[in-house]
Amino acid sequence: GNMITFSARDQLETTITKINGKVFTLADASNNTTSEAVVRHVDRDAIQKTIDFALKENLNIFFPVGRYRIPGGLRVPNAKSIRIEGANAVTTILDISDGDGSCLRLQGGTEVTIRNFSMVGHTGLAEAPLSFSMVTGYGYWPNSLKGCNAIGMSGTERVLIENVHVSRMANEAF
Repeated sequence: GNMITFSARDQLETTITKINGKVFTLADASNNTTSEAVVRHVDRDAIQKTIDFALKENLNIFFPVGRYRIPGGLRVPNAKSIRIEGANAVTTILDISDGDGSCLRLQGGTEVTIRNFSMVGHTGLAEAPLSFSMVTGYGYWPNSLKGCNAIGMSGTERVLIENVHVSRMANEAF
């Protein structure tokens, strides 16, 4: 028979309700205890609300320099002449390394401009070619397990992508 093994990590997504020195009080209880926890911020919900508002009000979006964690990515549905722009392509980073999907998912609409970003995924094809092999020798790429890409498009007309640098995407960048 065939056997597949993998490891997984447990993640608690919650809100910090109080900070006292180096002690965080969380809104939700963890299912385990550790002294080696890693706390990461997640920007996805706030940015998605900004995108939704900008689409409704016909506004453009500017991202100041920073690293924006967006596990699960951002949706841009039915855009009409929107510009989504970072401060620069070196230090304005959309990071989907803790999730899957597209950093930005364009769905329908017309005239979308995306410029001046770095977009970072979790597993580049060059980093793990044929990571898994079946007994038969058939190779299995990591993107089949958990895919991510920079910009996904479905039915969107007139898209300009300019000065966008992409790394560690498990699927094609665009």
